[in-house]
Amino acid sequence: MLAMHMKAIGYLVGPFLGLLFGLGAFATARQSPLWARFSYLLVGAVAAGWGILGFLLEYHRSTLAYSTRLYLDHYITLLAGIGIGVFAVLAISGQLKPDRFRSRPRPSDKSSAPRSHDEV
Repeated sequence: MLAMHMKAIGYLVGPFLGLLFGLGAFATARQSPLWARFSYLLVGAVAAGWGILGFLLEYHRSTLAYSTRLYLDHYITLLAGIGIGVFAVLAISGQLKPDRFRSRPRPSDKSSAPRSHDEV
């Protein structure tokens, strides 16, 4: 019984962390290419779908038909594989390096700086 509750908690916490990672990385990785930023969002969406389907399966397992349980298990595994694959592509391409998520200081605006007589 405890194992079932732990699975349900995992299916609730996992999507929350996945969405938090996806939205946070999308918002902070301004130096990353557009495809990488949208891949972060995809990881978050896949994590949310995985968690919702997993929680529904665990909560309604006894009332579902056998074929429906098999379909839900299949789609949960499919979403997990997609999430792992996208995460692996981001890692291999170097988009998960910590320096991608740091805010870089903006270069100072040289037009507002006072000019010397040599520059004119």
